[in-house]
Amino acid sequence: MNNKHIFLFFLFFVTTSSFSQAIKDNLILFYPFNNNLSDQSGNQNHGINNGVKFSADRFYINKSSTDFNGSSDFIELPNIAALKPDFPFAISFWVLFYENPDVPKYIFRSDNYDNAYSGFWIGLTTSGQLSTGYGDGAGKGFENRYSKYSNKILELNYWHNIVVSFNSTDSIKIFIDCKLEKGSLSGGAYSLNNLGYSGAIGKSFNRFFKGKIDDLRLYSKEIKQKDIPYLCYENPYFTDTISVTDTLFIDVTFTGTFEQETIQTIKVYPNPAKKIIYIDSGKGFTDISNYSIKIITSEGQIIYKSKINSKILHVDVDKFMKTGLYLIQILNKEGQLVEVRKLVLN
Repeated sequence: MNNKHIFLFFLFFVTTSSFSQAIKDNLILFYPFNNNLSDQSGNQNHGINNGVKFSADRFYINKSSTDFNGSSDFIELPNIAALKPDFPFAISFWVLFYENPDVPKYIFRSDNYDNAYSGFWIGLTTSGQLSTGYGDGAGKGFENRYSKYSNKILELNYWHNIVVSFNSTDSIKIFIDCKLEKGSLSGGAYSLNNLGYSGAIGKSFNRFFKGKIDDLRLYSKEIKQKDIPYLCYENPYFTDTISVTDTLFIDVTFTGTFEQETIQTIKVYPNPAKKIIYIDSGKGFTDISNYSIKIITSEGQIIYKSKINSKILHVDVDKFMKTGLYLIQILNKEGQLVEVRKLVLN
């Protein structure tokens, strides 16, 4: 199979995974962005929408992330002291950038004042680096801010996990896609001051972010290296992963005769000799013939799509697929996603 090895990962709906639950201690704010701006931390710090739309998230679930147009959209935060913490504190989120901005733009800012560096912020430079920092509120000069920039250039149109831990006036740690960044420092401020202005997501200095944001959390604590897997490997839909090397079983629940719930098992298995993946919907495939199946790349490109209109579907691995991560999606007759599984070729 041109040295491609097929691994099927079965993701169970259970609660035993080491990394299934994100950190909840000292959680000030949590926006999962599930078609609303409700704070799920329990602190009622709900956001105020200023034109932001809801879009598909990194798992391709519709209306499960925020989508900013880069010209006017932003989320206003409640103007309360709890959302302007002092050291140590940390912020975590997923982000997808549509473009490198022509001027630095901001993803999050705790004190949205245009005429001074105040509060803390996270943004993107014109060269595609992540920028973080805080300001003393006394002006807009080099000496009024303390900034740290990632060495890594963030790939566009790709979901990245970002964790920034503001530990003290001279210690900011940046984690991108689970890895600690060495980064570079700039500025001369030695104190963090908020000037009493509302914070914002997607706007600062009258500049607007263009891209998507999801699962944003703010903590009143330091996030340490050992905590990172709980955030960057978090999957809110699936909570455990078990490797299956031969056959993947996908149980699809649907409403059958007499309005009773019925389970139809779909089997996915490889045939290395014929360079084919079989998708077997079983003898009862007619019961889910109005369902469909998709195979999608990690970048969101659909490389296979079919109605479940026969007992066995064939996917030519060499024709459609290169090495990498893929998602197998099962959609019901309304086009709603009901099951997702991972497929890895290497």
